Amino acid sequence: MRRANISALAGRGLGVLVFLAGVGALVFVFTMSYRMFKSPVTIGESASSAAGVTTSVVVLLTRIVLLFVMILVGSLVAGKGVQMYGAVHHRQPEEEKPDRPK
Repeated sequence: MRRANISALAGRGLGVLVFLAGVGALVFVFTMSYRMFKSPVTIGESASSAAGVTTSVVVLLTRIVLLFVMILVGSLVAGKGVQMYGAVHHRQPEEEKPDRPK
């Protein structure tokens, strides 16, 4: 097997692994968000007091922001994997490139 073929195979494999890691991160985030929204926010203080309500809202907003950040990261990683996989298909070895007319 030629070196270019081994390199292309390794590039494809790495691209698929990065893509799967991104998809895994997205599945983890969606599972975590499902569990988060399924269970109520529990805070030590009573929810009827102003401090308890404020704390609950801050905790909920923090969780939502963290979920969006994790979704963004997972999407970027998955996209990078697809980009790496596609780069192998678009690259031709130097000896196989056609000559350009001068």
